[in-house]
Amino acid sequence: MANRAFIRFRNITILNRAEVSNVYVRFTAYSNRSDTPVNLRCAFVDEDNPDAPVTFSQLQSYNLTDWVSWNSLNSWIDGDVYATPDLTAILQGILERIGWESGNSVMLIIEDVSSTGQKGFSSVRFSDGNEKPILFVTYLAREPSIIITGRSYIFGGYDLTNALKDCDEYTPDTWAEKTDLLSVASGRASSFALIGKCYLYYKGYADSAVCDEYVPDTWTTKTNAIKPGRSAAAASSISSKGYVYCGYGYGETRTTEEYVPDTWVSKTDAPYPPRTSLAASTINDKGYIYCGAYGTRLQDCDEYTPDTWLSRTSSSSPGRWYLAASTINSKGYIYGGYRGLDYRYTSDVEEYTPDDTWTIKTNFPSPTRRKMPASTINSKGYIYCGESSSSLLRDCDEYTPDTWAEKTSAPSPARYEMPAAAI
Repeated sequence: MANRAFIRFRNITILNRAEVSNVYVRFTAYSNRSDTPVNLRCAFVDEDNPDAPVTFSQLQSYNLTDWVSWNSLNSWIDGDVYATPDLTAILQGILERIGWESGNSVMLIIEDVSSTGQKGFSSVRFSDGNEKPILFVTYLAREPSIIITGRSYIFGGYDLTNALKDCDEYTPDTWAEKTDLLSVASGRASSFALIGKCYLYYKGYADSAVCDEYVPDTWTTKTNAIKPGRSAAAASSISSKGYVYCGYGYGETRTTEEYVPDTWVSKTDAPYPPRTSLAASTINDKGYIYCGAYGTRLQDCDEYTPDTWLSRTSSSSPGRWYLAASTINSKGYIYGGYRGLDYRYTSDVEEYTPDDTWTIKTNFPSPTRRKMPASTINSKGYIYCGESSSSLLRDCDEYTPDTWAEKTSAPSPARYEMPAAAI
């Protein structure tokens, strides 16, 4: 096992989703060392509020952010200070976690990478703490409307005759029309949010996989995902990375792709069967995909810890597709859809907890519906628009487990088959 050191910084008073820059840790050398080469790498423990390890094996077992290399260290002189490379990208991922709160701790891991030389830094309590490691962060709290109230967006979709370019913003309980999409997001788009930005994935011309970025109120074309583009896929974000799951490309797929702005990477396929018209959410830095269709309507629930899949307990019978999903307080919720066996629209709601348990919850308000999206704003779930058995809808309903409330309807037109994302 690799040689590791850790430093736990307590009571970090930075708000959730604050934008950071110029992040580094400054160490004080406790001895003269000129031996080389010394090659290290740094990562943060990828948890909301990590505890310090008490055993060597625990130090080796943490889930970590990406590594940042710290190579070719020169001579260190006793009492002088030395800084790590920039750690902005990996700390930003911690602050984007759903469970991050001001006052939490962060823990830096430093790991040796085949060094023959050594370097030593003063511990937290050395010299009465006068030479302790210090974490430096420049940060900008996001505007209060994002941090305090939250905002959700619904993108595109269809009315009875046309594919739409509409973009509408919902800040409970007010709707605002925003700048239209760059193009018609045909083929039932998917969306996810990263660091205060929304990303729209959809199947474009000649089977392309289009990705557009929305930073209120500006749209930007980003690098295309990997061909073929997929319609009716599901998407979620995990630790500052976006993931698009399954959908319909050249038939139903099990494809998983990862997006780190502005690069797409193919990942391990989801478990069998391939599927389309499914839903997804993220719980405690694990992605979950729910239900969908592959010939029959599915009940499947699969867990994704990048880059490993695990099949979990299925949702209630019968299976369903064209459903919606969101996460509220570390529990996943699936809403509505179109059921198999009895072939009917539904208002069923089920709750999933990561101990692998499903619970039936209170149905959402009538009418029953399918092909609507969902999002979460400040520990409340919202479902938007969709299709009932007789018409398209503008409905907006709020869910505070386990109570539903009807809210202000979305702007015209009534629509379905559009995604939503919250920032």
